[in-house]
Amino acid sequence: MAKHIGSFFERFKRLAVPDGATRDAVSAALKSVLGADVDRSHITMRGGIAHLSVSSVLKAEVQMKQQELLLRIREILAKEVVRGFR
Repeated sequence: MAKHIGSFFERFKRLAVPDGATRDAVSAALKSVLGADVDRSHITMRGGIAHLSVSSVLKAEVQMKQQELLLRIREILAKEVVRGFR
């Protein structure tokens, strides 16, 4: 019985995180790490890359703190969904 339950739950490990949840996690990480309020409407996801529609100053800060931001997003989602920023 336990083996069947384990294989049942194994299917869910491969499910993708919904786009809205990913954008919310990116927004929360930006707030937590940089103190920047970025609405999820300014974040689009393509191929694991978070594209930000923000000022060039904020984009430079994001690049400098990229590793910390990615770690924070992984903590929020418990999955590696975002690989970088643009």
